[in-house]
Amino acid sequence: MPTYKGNVGNLMQHWTFCELVRIAQDSGVPGLNFIDAHAMAPLAMTKNGADGRFNRAEDRVQRDHEPDHQWTSEYERAWHRLAPRGGYPNSSNFVRQVWTCEFSMLLCENNGPTIEELGPWCGQMNDLPRCAGAELFPGNWRKRFEQPRGIPSPGDVGLPNRSLTLISFDPDMISYRARPDQPNHQQHRMVYPQDLQEVRNQLVNFDGGILIYLPTYSAQNNPQPQVIDALDAILTPNPDGFTRTAKVRVNGHMMALVYARGLDDWAVQLAELPGRFTDWLGQV
Repeated sequence: MPTYKGNVGNLMQHWTFCELVRIAQDSGVPGLNFIDAHAMAPLAMTKNGADGRFNRAEDRVQRDHEPDHQWTSEYERAWHRLAPRGGYPNSSNFVRQVWTCEFSMLLCENNGPTIEELGPWCGQMNDLPRCAGAELFPGNWRKRFEQPRGIPSPGDVGLPNRSLTLISFDPDMISYRARPDQPNHQQHRMVYPQDLQEVRNQLVNFDGGILIYLPTYSAQNNPQPQVIDALDAILTPNPDGFTRTAKVRVNGHMMALVYARGLDDWAVQLAELPGRFTDWLGQV
């Protein structure tokens, strides 16, 4: 059965994610081209963590509330509506709840039971009039991102001009080291600088703004400063470079990086995310 971590990393990941979607929504972006390399289950019901801060947030979200309840974050509002009695939503479910305009989804997942749950859910998304298409790729996301199919642009999926492309990775760890030549079963849960180079190469001619979202939960022997330096070296050089607009950090293991291109008008809002998350977490 699909599980969720139930730790402060979940809070970091999806508080930040929901704010990214909300900023896009409030900015008048007409469409969202959402691509998730690690899709997870639409609603995981088994928690494998015992983090006090997560448990307090979960309890607050899953209490009975009046319809006009004033939520302290878009994240909590969406979480309550998606899972008012238990379980934890994935990123695509948060998109469905927070985003109100046209959207498309490419969801990559490598876990068999999770794929079985995502299939019918994608069918439900495809039935929505505002959904331009919800594709499920059962396997390692690198295979789907490879040419000739490659990463779909907003135009590829029929979204309006000026639509936003949001590419989300949810690895256990981001490594600053080179990707091993020999594939192994752990690589699906890792992101390497070479992966981001290949992604960047495909995004050169994309129309509209682009966000690359990279939360990570474990450093081990990949210290955060070295990871950031390695990714900056890949993603930020001009021309057509990205800007690292936010680093939302919990501790030496957990952080979320946001890289943006073509979204200069959002710079102030994106730069405010780390402080706003710290303030919100202090209330949990």
